[in-house]
Amino acid sequence: MSRFSDEWVIDRTMFDFTQGGSCNCCGLPHLFNTGGIKGLIDACTDLETDAAALELNAMEKSPWPPQMREEVWGDRVKLRLKMKREMKKYKSFFENHNAKNVQEWCLNTLGVDGLRRIFQMPRSEIKHIIETNYGICSAYSIVLCTVTEQVANFAQTKYQSDACSDEEMDFEDMLYSDRRAGFMLVMKEEIKDVVVEAFVQYMVRLGGPKLLMRRHRPASDDSDSDRGDDNNDDDVGGKGVASSQATASAKEGPSFRSDRRIVRLLIGRYWADRIINKYTNFMTSQNEIVKNSEVEAKEEAVR
Repeated sequence: MSRFSDEWVIDRTMFDFTQGGSCNCCGLPHLFNTGGIKGLIDACTDLETDAAALELNAMEKSPWPPQMREEVWGDRVKLRLKMKREMKKYKSFFENHNAKNVQEWCLNTLGVDGLRRIFQMPRSEIKHIIETNYGICSAYSIVLCTVTEQVANFAQTKYQSDACSDEEMDFEDMLYSDRRAGFMLVMKEEIKDVVVEAFVQYMVRLGGPKLLMRRHRPASDDSDSDRGDDNNDDDVGGKGVASSQATASAKEGPSFRSDRRIVRLLIGRYWADRIINKYTNFMTSQNEIVKNSEVEAKEEAVR
């Protein structure tokens, strides 16, 4: 078993769970779902039928105890529902602000130094967000923390891209992890235009229409969907089409591709929120300046 593989995630999560356990508030997923693991998996509408069947089969063979499995899948459903409700914020922002203007503002007003400060995120922030913003402190919190480390070392897994759209593919390619600084987008003068354009397009995608794009599957493809294909949430993507990345051994256990996509989505939203806040505050202050100038001009005219 190679380090940072999906099998490593299973074992690492099991170890951390047995050491720390989970809280009582998150240990009762059956209260909102009476269908057991199958019901929870079916509730993740981003899973295609064959992918859901593979996940169910993998969970039945999982070394995780039944309560832990239900906690993980229960909170997978919970997190998706809450994140989907937040999509309207990004949609609304770009309904009121032109993406090209946002891009130019990032380059001309924030500049390279300002963008460097924005595009940094400590790994520990993922745990803080899922617990504080989404109320997830169960076994799934442990899974996401472990998957965060997997994302930070994704190149070592030798897996193919998890992305299912052009924008997601670009973001995955640009995302960099530093042992001390955490996640970041490398920002240099010679590449700033490309990085900012790609990220602003990624921000637009955050507004939907779906939380995550669906993997395109050619009609002629009769094979099982890849083990990583557990997040087919949306319409078909472009160059980010994901093909099978799993070995025969990986197919016997759960895949964490959907969780990796969620972790990257949390990172992308973290940076998008910072840009939105700064841009909104800047535009508000500019409007105030214009308004004050108009008032002064009218008063001067009266005199």
